[in-house]
Amino acid sequence: MKVILVLGMVSLAILLGVSCNPEAKAATELFSAIAAMDGIHSYRTTYEGTNVYDDTQESLIIRSRAEVAGPDIYHTWTEDQLGWREFIRIGSEAYYRAEDDPQWQVYDAQTCPIKFFYISLQQSLAPFKEATSVDVLADGQVLGVPCSHYGATCEWEADLSGTAEFWIDADGYVRRVLASVDYEEVDESAGTRRPATMTSITEVFDLNDSISISPPVLS
Repeated sequence: MKVILVLGMVSLAILLGVSCNPEAKAATELFSAIAAMDGIHSYRTTYEGTNVYDDTQESLIIRSRAEVAGPDIYHTWTEDQLGWREFIRIGSEAYYRAEDDPQWQVYDAQTCPIKFFYISLQQSLAPFKEATSVDVLADGQVLGVPCSHYGATCEWEADLSGTAEFWIDADGYVRRVLASVDYEEVDESAGTRRPATMTSITEVFDLNDSISISPPVLS
């Protein structure tokens, strides 16, 4: 679970003081953008991640998209080797369907047996507050929006490290994250550890727009 959280998260961070050091200034700007995302309450996002195991070069691909209208109002779609899955939460009600059972099922959101793991935008940025270095990269665009561009390096644990690039718009919001994380997948029952690398790209748009999410039509 910790790896999943790291692959997609960054918590608030404030650098005290402003230095003339370019790397320190870049870190201040990046951490300020991460903190600013707490002011985003509605948004749409796309994600694609590829997990490659070092021993076999086996790769697993995950694609997802989400629209969020509030903390308890969101609609997500995910596809991986197991097929596609779709989940809607509107307050106390949850709706779920999957490729192997495409009929919508309705649940109480608190007791839903489908433990759909959703990572918020703020959570998905959290681990990068621990960046050990931040650099300024060439400016670019995300979906036509001009952005400043930063690179960061993180060393969370001996067997968990990574790099990331961030694109930040003129309003100081994160619009794209390209991350690469090296970790070891542990199978406690078998007593094995598999080194792996996950690369992912996340794009965020329609920040604080009015997003309407409706219950699905039930058959």
